[in-house]
Amino acid sequence: MSSLYRGTEALSPGGSSRDAHCGMSVAASPPQQQPHFVVNYLMKSCGFPQNDAVRVSGPGYHENPAGGVCFLGQYGLKDYHGRHVGLVGDSSAHCVALDSSETMIKVPKEEGPSGSDIMQLFSGKLPDAHESGVRPKVEFLGALFGSKDRLLKASHKNRHLMMSNIDEKIKPNVSLLRECLTSDHRVMRFVSRRPRLITSNVNKMREVIQRVESLGISKGSGMFEKALCAVSDISRTTFDSKFMLMKSFGWSEAEFLLAFRKNPTFLGSSEMKIRSIMEFLLKEVGCMPSYVASHPILLTYSLEGRLKPRQYVLRLLKLNDIIGGKDDFLNTVSMTEKAFLNRYVIRNTEKVPDLLEGYVATCARGKSNSGY
Repeated sequence: MSSLYRGTEALSPGGSSRDAHCGMSVAASPPQQQPHFVVNYLMKSCGFPQNDAVRVSGPGYHENPAGGVCFLGQYGLKDYHGRHVGLVGDSSAHCVALDSSETMIKVPKEEGPSGSDIMQLFSGKLPDAHESGVRPKVEFLGALFGSKDRLLKASHKNRHLMMSNIDEKIKPNVSLLRECLTSDHRVMRFVSRRPRLITSNVNKMREVIQRVESLGISKGSGMFEKALCAVSDISRTTFDSKFMLMKSFGWSEAEFLLAFRKNPTFLGSSEMKIRSIMEFLLKEVGCMPSYVASHPILLTYSLEGRLKPRQYVLRLLKLNDIIGGKDDFLNTVSMTEKAFLNRYVIRNTEKVPDLLEGYVATCARGKSNSGY
């Protein structure tokens, strides 16, 4: 199987994300009878409620909060945001940042990232108060993802996104994607689905692109994007294991590659799901292994929610010698629910009185039994 799949393991976020700091020194403060000066500073200058001001001024917290407040002030965050702002940090430093459990800050409609946007993007961590290039990074990523909403979702999926080096990782990876996907729209769609990949090691990104090419899919083709997603999601071991599974059902190496080139997404299904669907298609529907290899989309449908209920209808129609019972299985399962009901169920309820009731019951059982 090594001839089929070359390369290393599936891509991981890669690289270590540097903990963000506010550029403030940490010094323990002995208990004082009078309010700590930080308490007064935060209450009078920043508008913090007293309880939160007391929390941040305790032992182990920053003696000088001006650095963090200065950073926030650069982006218009001069006022305390009530429930929307929390106090978070790690064992070595604490920063004023957006509480990761809050999502109620509204994104402004104007162009360019606002302070609240930036705070959300960093998911509770801030870069160094003196670090430059924060806004350019957000602007670059905002243009890459196409909207603030997509960028915010991507930053939640990949915590390395906003902390990764844009020149050493993000831009080179994006450049590689543009070369093989050939369309800014495809790149935007891909990074929105797999934001972790653009923070991976550049060599790993290059390797996974080469693996897709080695499997017979050309750069720039419409299928390259799907193949890139599929290959990057699984390890070589998993890939080989799924090949051996399909081989046990009668697929040849050529048929496995054919199926992959037609619909790489079937590799995203678990082995349990693939096995169950193949057994159903071969034993219950009567499909040949080569038929499934030529139509791998069948392996991506829900067994309980679509394949079994529609086969139930076709079987009843065939038993009652009604037109439609012998129709191609792929065509029937590819239809929308409305189209399938109108063509195969509703029009035949008089001939087969239990058809609609049985179909609905089968679908209901499928929803309750679905475990994939």
